[in-house]
Amino acid sequence: MRALTALGGKGTHKQVRDYLRNNPELFEGTTSSNRERCIEVIRLSNYCEPCGKNEDGELTWGVPSGTIPRGVRRKKKGFAGFMQTPEATLSGPVRSCPKAAGEDYNLLSHWRKTLESKALMERVSAWEGAKVLKGYKGTKADRKSST
Repeated sequence: MRALTALGGKGTHKQVRDYLRNNPELFEGTTSSNRERCIEVIRLSNYCEPCGKNEDGELTWGVPSGTIPRGVRRKKKGFAGFMQTPEATLSGPVRSCPKAAGEDYNLLSHWRKTLESKALMERVSAWEGAKVLKGYKGTKADRKSST
C-alpha cells in the first residue's frame, strides 16, 4: 500500500516493483535475496482494487476505497477470510463484502484456537465454499496407517 500511495494512489505491477526495489528500507531486516523474492511474488490483486488500464494496456491497481479487515483477501468475485497454519492455508467462502469475510476470518481464528489440527481441517473442508489449500496431508500417524 505504501508503494501505491507514493505513486499517487495507483500504478502497474511494474511500477510497484520498481518502487519497492528503489526503497529497500521498506523491507527492514530482510536479506536482499528475500526482498527480491517478495517483490517478484507480490500479488496486488489480493490487496488492491483494479483501476483500468494505462496507455500501454497494462492493468493498473489502486489503493482500496474502504478498509479490508485483517485476514481478508480480495478474490475475483469478492472477498475471503484466509489463515495460514503450519499444516495448510485455510480459505473461507467467497463473500460479497469484506466485513462478512472478516467475520469468517474470526471464525477460522476461533476454530484454530479451540480445535486440534485434524479437526480444524475437517471442519473447514465441511464448510460450504471454504477450502483447505496446499500443505495438509493429514497427520504422520494417518499417513502411516494408510500404507
